[in-house]
Order: sequence, then C-alpha cells, then structure tokens
Amino acid sequence: MPLGAADSPLPAPDARLPVQTGARRIGAIAAVLLALATAMGALESHLLRSHFTAEQDAIFKTALQYQFLQSLGLLALAALLQRADSSLLRWAARLLCAGIVLFSGSL
Repeated sequence: MPLGAADSPLPAPDARLPVQTGARRIGAIAAVLLALATAMGALESHLLRSHFTAEQDAIFKTALQYQFLQSLGLLALAALLQRADSSLLRWAARLLCAGIVLFSGSL
C-alpha cells in the first residue's frame, strides 16, 4: 500500500469542485468589465486621444486604471467564492461592482 493511501484518499483526477453559481456569475461580470476596460483603453489610445485635452486624457486613464484594478479584485473574489461561499465575500463583490459603476462612471 502506498504511503498515506489509507489516511487521505485522493479524488479521481477528473473529479472537480462544484462551482458556485454566484462565483461563476461574479467571474463572468469581472471578465466582461476587464474586456470593456481593455476595449475602452484601445479606443482612447487609437481614436480619442486627439479629441481629448491633456486633463481629460488623464481623467479617462485614471478611470480605466481603477476599473482594471477593481475588476481584477472582483475576479479574485470569484476565485475565493469557488472555494468558500461566504456572505461577506458576496457583499465585497457587490461593493466592488458598485465602486466600478460609481467611480469609473462618474469620471
């Protein structure tokens, strides 16, 4: 008998952890927000830069930077929610979504 086989049997290689529906939804929202930030950054870089003043350009870049960072945080929360479903993590995800809309949307 292999060492440790009786103590903790390992699951089959194809056995997967169940993905929580909330975690999947939050992960999808984070992916869409990251794609949107990427598209807006490309649009600004290639088409809008000549139409913006230096101040408007700086504000737009700040909004994009915060959207990227908050979306990455949202993606991390989705990964955590897959491991441990917690109402505190779900509230943190809601607050991050609200922060993206309120902060990045207001700039």
